Amino acid sequence: MSAMGIGVNVTARKQEEEKYRLFYKQMMEANPNTLGSFRLNLTKNLCGDGQSALPAYLALQESGTASGFLLAISELVGPGEQKDRFCRMFSRASLLKEYQQGHSQHAAELRFAASAGSVVWARAAVNMVQNPM
Repeated sequence: MSAMGIGVNVTARKQEEEKYRLFYKQMMEANPNTLGSFRLNLTKNLCGDGQSALPAYLALQESGTASGFLLAISELVGPGEQKDRFCRMFSRASLLKEYQQGHSQHAAELRFAASAGSVVWARAAVNMVQNPM
């Protein structure tokens, strides 16, 4: 009987996994008053794990896709240049391209439709990080 053992240094991968885990923890702690936060997998076109005290915002993820989520948000943005700007900045294709070019954070202050016909200004922000797994 014989056995062979091989050891592989996985320190870099483990460090990246920890960085990824801490990223999400810090996002939630740093922004406790957000209207909502959602996890998007832009590569696989998935959306879920939404958190919001407002049921209407949680409903934005119902399609289960990142592109469907971004489209649902675009419907809340005021018409004209506001909506065009949002769609240019926050489309799935645009975000993937920007990340590949080294840009991992995007934000814009936009006017959104709220309940009962009211309008609210909010800062829409996307922070991207590569999932090492």
